Amino acid sequence: MNVFEIPVHPKADLFPMLPEEELAELANDISENGLRDPLVLQEIDGVVYLVDGRNRRAACALVEVQPEVRYLNGEDTTNFIYSTNITRRHLTAGQRAMVHAMLYPAEKGGRGKLVSIDTGLPHVTLSRARYVIKYPDLVREVMDDTKKLNAAYQDAKERDDADERKAKVQQERKEWLDRIRREKPYL
Repeated sequence: MNVFEIPVHPKADLFPMLPEEELAELANDISENGLRDPLVLQEIDGVVYLVDGRNRRAACALVEVQPEVRYLNGEDTTNFIYSTNITRRHLTAGQRAMVHAMLYPAEKGGRGKLVSIDTGLPHVTLSRARYVIKYPDLVREVMDDTKKLNAAYQDAKERDDADERKAKVQQERKEWLDRIRREKPYL
């Protein structure tokens, strides 16, 4: 099994990769000091996934170091991915909230699963992330840190408001046509 070809678990792939400069620093550190933490793999339905260590794997590839691996056994995959990535990354509050919303989506009419790890984020921030999540382009901008969560939330609200206005106009036109057809069927 070639560890460099193992697919990344989709939930682990939600977290952004390190910028090139930081990845190069990590690669240099691995070259000088070795890999301190093994990559974490998990077999799911006969497919082995990388659940932790995308940046370490990329850095090892840069300096041609064969990384050590271990398997995730018996732990909840989502909680493991969340807890190992959310606290050690230099993520913005918006990125942390967006990842939380994607990993723990709200049930219809609900607030979403709470995890044992305190996000350290206000509920309003998590709520805004859950609102934005229906717009993949805005999610990507927040995750790429090209747009702040509050700006993405405002954009999402504006889109929804525009859709509501459009639906209202369409409904009013439909009602007007129905009234005309009832009152003046000869037209």
